[in-house]
Amino acid sequence: MKSLFDWIRPEGHFRRADLAECAEPLVNPDRGWYQIFAFVPGEEIDWAQTRSCLCDGEPLVLILLDIGRYARAPLPAEALDGIREILDFFAAAGKGILLRGVYDRNGRGMAQEPSLFSLVNTHLEQIAGIVAAYRAHILVYQGLLVGSWGEMHGSKYLGDTHLASLAALLEGHLRDTVCMAVRTPAQLARILKGSQVAGISARGERTGSGSAAQGRWTLFDDALLGSETDCGTFDGEPARREQELQFAEQITLHAPCGGEVIGGEGYPDTRTTEQILGHLRRLHVTYLNRQHDPAVLERWKGIRYTGKGAFAGRSLYDYIGAHLGYRFLVTEVQGRQRREAGVSRLSGRICVQNLGFAPIYCETVSTVEWTDAEGRSGSVPVALHLAEYREQKRLETTFEIQSTCLLKAPVRCSLLTRRKDDGALIRFANRQTEDGSVLLGEWL
Repeated sequence: MKSLFDWIRPEGHFRRADLAECAEPLVNPDRGWYQIFAFVPGEEIDWAQTRSCLCDGEPLVLILLDIGRYARAPLPAEALDGIREILDFFAAAGKGILLRGVYDRNGRGMAQEPSLFSLVNTHLEQIAGIVAAYRAHILVYQGLLVGSWGEMHGSKYLGDTHLASLAALLEGHLRDTVCMAVRTPAQLARILKGSQVAGISARGERTGSGSAAQGRWTLFDDALLGSETDCGTFDGEPARREQELQFAEQITLHAPCGGEVIGGEGYPDTRTTEQILGHLRRLHVTYLNRQHDPAVLERWKGIRYTGKGAFAGRSLYDYIGAHLGYRFLVTEVQGRQRREAGVSRLSGRICVQNLGFAPIYCETVSTVEWTDAEGRSGSVPVALHLAEYREQKRLETTFEIQSTCLLKAPVRCSLLTRRKDDGALIRFANRQTEDGSVLLGEWL
């Protein structure tokens, strides 16, 4: 197949639109900065206060369900109803949800956990049943309840048997619907134990192409850039750490990864811009806490991005925020025109790049919208299924507009992309038209 730049225009004239990248923030589903909302299910909640804390420019929230007070018995009906009420509120607010159940929010996980492991199983099964019912709104379920802050460290329930039991229970409810995340590559490898998930073995080796439905296990990292090992997220031995990073790199091609950066003991201050961005790209970071660690985030705001393009001279914080998850840009368009027996045939080729740290993990639908000088308009589907592209950063597709009459020049066309499940708009980094599409150009 000819490349985009070999495309031949036999007749007519197509004028390409200005496709320059814009540095304005893009509000797109399932990616970006988030803030934390913590609740004790069953307690009364001031929803007006909660609503006032929501940020229009942030599609994601992390909800912590603190069930520590119920550590001696199954969750009562009022707690389960409270979880539903919480999820209803954020779903109605249009937020994508990162959800984590915890016994502890003060670094005392082992003391706060149930004394019986069977009760942990019961609690997780109760929560998982509700999560499954809200699968359209929950992007990732983080953790397996245990550990300080639910981060799967400082717990008596992290042995192989415990992990296998909890992971199997969660997967039984959420398989193929909600992504499930654990804290470290070592924990995930122990859960997978050689089984194939999204074409990746427990050692991070490729075993096949996989599918979007299979790749539901991933990682969350609440110690990004805190140390050489992300404060214990990765192994301390360099060769083993590199092995785990390769494993994480492959797993996060198929399900979103994110968390928060921490200051550690000044370690982030020793990293160059290239090292910081390299780590975020390698882990395909899709979401970050905008409140923690404030010292690191403020430092990023004071660093100028020295690369080329739309973000030259902007802050590193701005650059990172814009590149969390996916960031699509139409980089080239060419078109041609034929008129045969009173019929217009307009065709073109589009080149798209993903400039973001990560792929898009949801299915998308794209169309080319067109209108001519006399107000005739239409829409044609485009084979631009963005979720099918993982490692490939550059993709091309073609389109063809056929009209039963001669169209009146100029004929303008634009690219419109939406999430397949709910029609949510996927904005590109090009200048947007009023409906959120990308103006491609016009036939004159």
